[in-house]
Amino acid sequence: MIVDGNLSEINYHIRENNFTILQGNNPLGFLNRIITNTIQNNSDRNLNLTLLCGASGRIEDFLEVIFSDGKLIVMGINTNGDNNRQKLVQGKNWNEKINIMDGDEALTFLTIFGEEVNDIANSFNLEKSLDESKAWIESESKLICYNNTNPPSIDLIIQTDSLSFFLESGIESALKKSSINTWNKFCIDNSILQCDDLMSSPLPFECGLGHLIDSNKGCYPGQEIHARIESRGKHTKFIAKFVANSHLHTGKYRSEDGKKIMITTISIIGDKSYGFAILPTHFQDNNEISIIDKKPTTLYLESF
Repeated sequence: MIVDGNLSEINYHIRENNFTILQGNNPLGFLNRIITNTIQNNSDRNLNLTLLCGASGRIEDFLEVIFSDGKLIVMGINTNGDNNRQKLVQGKNWNEKINIMDGDEALTFLTIFGEEVNDIANSFNLEKSLDESKAWIESESKLICYNNTNPPSIDLIIQTDSLSFFLESGIESALKKSSINTWNKFCIDNSILQCDDLMSSPLPFECGLGHLIDSNKGCYPGQEIHARIESRGKHTKFIAKFVANSHLHTGKYRSEDGKKIMITTISIIGDKSYGFAILPTHFQDNNEISIIDKKPTTLYLESF
C-alpha cells in the first residue's frame, strides 16, 4: 500500500523533463513553424506553453519555451527528448543557421512544494503575486519560478552537476525528497499534467490543452486534424479529476455501460484514490460514474 506524504513539509521532486536548446538566426521563428500556436518574443521570461503534435493531431509533447541570453530553452514533459530534436532537425531548411542542442544531461528540472516553501522563495527574492501568470528569473546560474499552487511551489532549472551542492546547502538542506504518491497528489490538486497523462497519445481537446491550438495559425503538424475536429465540434473525450472510495491503479477500465475509461495518474491516501481520468464525452455532465473493478466502484468527478 502506498501511504500519504506530508504536504506541510517542504518536499522536492526531480522531474523527468527533456531539454532542447535552440540558438542561431531566428530560433523562435524556426520553432513556431512546427508548434500549435505562435510564441511571441518575450524578454521577461513569462510563461510560454505550446504543443508538439504528430500528423494524426495527437500530442507528442507538451512544451514550455523559455528565453535566456539569446537562446531558447525548450522544455518538454515527454521523457524522450530525442524524438523532439529529430522532429526539429527534419523541419530545418538546408540554409538555416540554427543549432539544435541536447540539454537532457546538462540540465535538471525540480519542483519544491509545501506550506513553508515561502522561506525558500524569500531567499531567492521571488515576488509572490496573486496573478496566475508566472515568470522565470535568473539567479546564480539557476532559472527560478514561483507558482501560486496549493500548497505554494517553486520550479527550478539547474545545472545537473550543481544539483547535489544545491540540495545540501543552506535552507535547501531542509528539503525532503517527495514520494511519487505525494507528488502525484500535488499534481492532481493543481491540474499539472505529467508524461504518463500523454502516454495514450490524446488529442489536445481530450486532456484540457485545446486552448493551446491556434485555429488561425498556418500549417503545422496535425493542423488539418485539429481544424476538422473544431469545425465539426466532435470532441469524443475529456479529462477530469476524480476521487474513489477504493484503491485503484492506472490503466484501462470500463464503465457499467461498457464505455472505455483511462486512468492516467493515481494517488492513494488512506482508503481513497485520487486521480486523472480520460473519459468519453458521454459523461461530460455527470458528477459521478460507476466503473467495473473487482467490484463496481464510483468515481466522483471534478473539473480539471
